[in-house]
Amino acid sequence: MFNVIKDTHLVGRRIKLIFMDDPQPILPNEEGTIIGVDDINSYRVKWDSGRTLYVLPEDKFEILD
Repeated sequence: MFNVIKDTHLVGRRIKLIFMDDPQPILPNEEGTIIGVDDINSYRVKWDSGRTLYVLPEDKFEILD
């Protein structure tokens, strides 16, 4: 058994999507705000379009300043 350290310090930060492999993806260059982190460090994002969708570790994205 191992412990996973959550990146909770990113909650509230802005994010910009580069690429998402999902049947109904968020479009590239869309921005949103990280509102949560789960046990595998997937980020729950409230996108500016109004959708809420997780960004997985294998997705490509940029944390904005």
